[in-house]
Amino acid sequence: MTQPSDLPADFPKFRYHPDPVGTGTVEKSDETCIRCVEARGYVYVGSAFSEEPEDAEEAVEPEPLCPWCIADGSAAAEYACEFTDAAPLADAELKPAIIEEVIKRTPGYISWQENEWRTCCDDACAYMGDASREEVQGLEGEELEELLEELDWEGDEWAAFVAQYEPGGALSVHKFQCLHCKDAQYVYDPS
Repeated sequence: MTQPSDLPADFPKFRYHPDPVGTGTVEKSDETCIRCVEARGYVYVGSAFSEEPEDAEEAVEPEPLCPWCIADGSAAAEYACEFTDAAPLADAELKPAIIEEVIKRTPGYISWQENEWRTCCDDACAYMGDASREEVQGLEGEELEELLEELDWEGDEWAAFVAQYEPGGALSVHKFQCLHCKDAQYVYDPS
């Protein structure tokens, strides 16, 4: 996955989400970012999770936000929000600086359930978007066993899923890649 060539030269680089436009988490838009009050041509369309204020009925999602305000951490600071769940990263005992970069300065990914960021080699993995049909069909061995165990599925349930899987469809398999050993990991996202 490569970034579109028409991106502005100053478009933020995200170590843990290298192509947020390609994955659909950031889209072209003329909207003005509520944080910096600039229309920079792109906005984040994923979720932001914030603690519910005591005097409010529900938490407010800050939108629209530009990728620049996510990258510099100003959006997370101003709106007391996170773009992904910290628990899997903390459970992996990653360094606090890595956890903070992923949850406060990296766009999350679009999911039916709370984002579950993968880890490997004492670091967070890079989110690569939906796995291709070929990747899903090719899952085997330990990778497939771990996924089936996580899903509590048998092989025939997996075969039925694979037969109907399409990237970007209602049933998602999100791909993560280790920045060090380059191994892929997958998160199944039911609708």
